This record gives sequence, C-alpha cells and structure tokens, in this order.
Amino acid sequence: MSRRRSPTRNKKKKKVAETADEFLNVGIEFEESGDRWRPGDKPKAGRFYVKAIESYETALQRNPNLFDAAYNRARLQYQLAQSPELLSSSHIASRHLLQKVLQSHRYCLTLNPKDEDALFNTGQVLCSFAEALVEYKNAPTEAKTEAAQLLSEAVEIFQKCLASQEMQYATLEASQDLQTQQLQEDVRMGEVGTETSENILPIETGDEGEDERMGEPGRWAIIQTPVTKNQLLDAGLAGLGACATLCPLAAEGLGRSLAWVQDIANSLLEFKITPLSQDTGRQDEIALARANFVVSLAEASFKSGGAIDPAAWEASIRTAFNESSGCNISTDFQVLCDKADAHIQLATTVTEQSTDRAPALAWKHYALAAQSLSSAAKLEPLKAEINIARGDVEILRANVEIPVAIQSRDLLLNNAGVYYRGAKRLEGNGERVRNEAMVKEAMVAFEMGGGELLKGIALNEAVRDVVIEAVDEGIFGPEWLDRVGGRASA
Repeated sequence: MSRRRSPTRNKKKKKVAETADEFLNVGIEFEESGDRWRPGDKPKAGRFYVKAIESYETALQRNPNLFDAAYNRARLQYQLAQSPELLSSSHIASRHLLQKVLQSHRYCLTLNPKDEDALFNTGQVLCSFAEALVEYKNAPTEAKTEAAQLLSEAVEIFQKCLASQEMQYATLEASQDLQTQQLQEDVRMGEVGTETSENILPIETGDEGEDERMGEPGRWAIIQTPVTKNQLLDAGLAGLGACATLCPLAAEGLGRSLAWVQDIANSLLEFKITPLSQDTGRQDEIALARANFVVSLAEASFKSGGAIDPAAWEASIRTAFNESSGCNISTDFQVLCDKADAHIQLATTVTEQSTDRAPALAWKHYALAAQSLSSAAKLEPLKAEINIARGDVEILRANVEIPVAIQSRDLLLNNAGVYYRGAKRLEGNGERVRNEAMVKEAMVAFEMGGGELLKGIALNEAVRDVVIEAVDEGIFGPEWLDRVGGRASA
C-alpha cells in the first residue's frame, strides 16, 4: 500500500532534524531518493531505504505513537525483505528479516488496529512469512504448524480489512447519493451555486504555534482517498490466496480445519470476489485465483485421508484451467505457469505413493507440465525462471520408474542441461537465478558422467542452498547432500 506522508512536511526549509515529525520527513526524503536510484542502481537504492528505516525508527523513539512512522517503517522493511537484491550480503537472512517485519506490522496495528492499509499489509507479511517457513517440502512439523497459524491469522485479517473497506465504501456511496439528491433538489429550486462538495477538501486546523514552528502557514489539508472496488477486490483475492496456501497444511491437521478454509474461500468467491468481476474488469485475475484455489483444495482433499482419488484430482485441474472457467490457457503466461505447477504437484504426490499406477500417472502429468511451460516460454522467451522450470521437469521425467523414461533418460538429462545453460545466458535476470541455473547445469553434467563435481563453481552457502532445495523437490537424489556437505531440509 502507498506511503504515508507527514502533513507538516516542508521542503523549503532545511535544518537538523530534532522532532519526531522532522525525522519522519527525513525518512520520506531518503525513501524517495531510493525510489529514484532503484531502476539503475539497486544497491544504492537499498542504502537509502535502510537510512529511511533508521529515520523512521528515530522518529518512533521520540514519539512511539507516531503512526505514519510506524507504518512507513513496516512497509519499507517488507519491501526490502521481498527484494533481496536491494540488500548487501551482510544483512540478515530473509526469514529472520520477515520475522522482524511482522513485529513492525503488529506494532503498527497496536497504534491503529482499524487502518485498512496496515491490516492488508500485515496479512501479506503473514503469508510471506508462512511461505518462508515451509519453503522446503520436507519442512519440520513445528515450522508447518507455525505456518498454518500465521496463514489462519492472515485469512482473518484480510476478512477484517475487507469488512472495514466495505463499510467505508457503503458510507461513501450513501454520502454521494445524498449529495446527488441535494444537488438535484437545489437545481429544482433554482438554488444551485458555483461550488459543489467535490471542490472542497477536508480541512483540519492544527495548533497555530506548532504549525509555525514547523514552517507551515497555520492550516493544512489531509485528503482522504476513498475506498475503491479495486481495493475491495485486492483484499478478497488476498484472502483467497491465503486460503489456497493454507489448504495443504489444513489437510495435515495443522491450524484450522480444511472445512473452515473451504467455507471461507467459497464465501469470498460467491459474495465478495465474483460480484466485483465485471465492475473492475479483472476477470482474468479472478479466474486464475479461483483456479489455483480449486487445485489446492483438490490436493488437500486427496491428501486428507483420500477424500478424492487421483482421477478426481486430475479432473479438478482440467476444470480449473480451461477457457470455460475464464482462464486463457493459450495467451496468459501466468495461467500456463500455474497450470504446470498443478501438474507437477500431482505427479510428485502420486510418485510418493508407490502404487502400480503411480509411474504412468506421474509421467503423464510431468509431460503435461512440460507442454504448459513450453507454451509459456514462447510468450516470455527472456524469462530465465521458465528455462529453469523446464530443466527441472525434464529431470523429474527422467527419474520416473517407467520404461519410456528409462530409455529416454540421457536425452531428458541432456535437454535439462540445455535449458539450464539457456537460463544462465539470459541477460537481465538476477544473481540468484543465474546461480541456480549454473549450479543445476553442473549437477546435470556430473550426473551424466561429466567428471569433476560442480566443475568451475566455488562451493558456498548459496550453492548449497540450491542443492538442498533441488534434493527437497525430488529433482536430484539425497546423495547430493553428502557431496556438498549439505544439511537436512530446513
């Protein structure tokens, strides 16, 4: 959500900051400098953002109740946590940073528990922190339990945010209707003037002595931005996304029940999200969010005591990702990527069951995932992440215990190496993506008898992280943990 600005800000007079409001203004100026540098020099932008956070914290030391400073600090910390390229390697790891970000957002809500922006942002942080805790498929039960609790809280916070926004929106509509009626009555009576309420800004009068000390003329205006239908939809979709992430954890009996999650999601779709579809023109976005929830619920239902069988899970993917459901599977890049993820998740899950039908079913869905990713690559040929995903799927196909996979293993591994190499060479991608492509290319080469382990790559924590995640996802075998001195999934 947008930045909060001090109403007493004054760029004309520069002096050493002393008061809380002055440090708030200094923080805003640092942040704006970071915004200007961000397109061309991300590390420099990050340094400005860190200075901005320090200024906001100083403002809070002088006035712990200054909501704008608390809000700006929390929001900017989250931005840094989501954009590691802005931070130097000396900063703390993302998961620990998210924990600090969550603390800042919780503090923000203690100052104003009804602020819609703070509520929405807190919900997003809760979701991000939960996803970081279960980043690895084999995350420990304690991490999954905490993630489920965080996601349940996020769902409730998004509901609270949406309810508050709806109340504000209803009040605004009622006020506008009243103004319209009054204007119509004035016109009928011949009393209409030259100025309507739309021309008048809400004015608040502060203490004149304080305003003069801050270099202001004695009166200032705060413009309240009205709640829009797009904001209502943002909150509804965020809540639905949290439900989708929570489904697999609820299926394991962690946090809220799967029935509770399903009820919340269905209510959001029926009464909140769908009615806003036409008014906002965001039908494609809504269709994709609905599809992702449907397949997540199917996965959870399959895992929770076999409530559905693989055939029903397959059917849910077909139903969710097709033209009749509103998903454009021919020209929408994100739809194709999410559809591929759904096929991969099904294939990986059935493989773990070791049934007679599992290998053939896994092979089928890995192939469907490869088709979706191939179509996505044609739409976005410069996205290295797609090439990495295509390489991953080729290796997963090579690992399936089925004759066609065994016969094609060398070809599939060679294809994977080509995709990783292509991802590594694409320009404009971040260091993390290039590192992943480089490490996986070397891993494939070694698997194919390429000689030296991770040839040309210096073994460090970033390399180990790539290997650990690849093993956790079943792309490479657990023997790789011993080869790089790795650890069990964190």
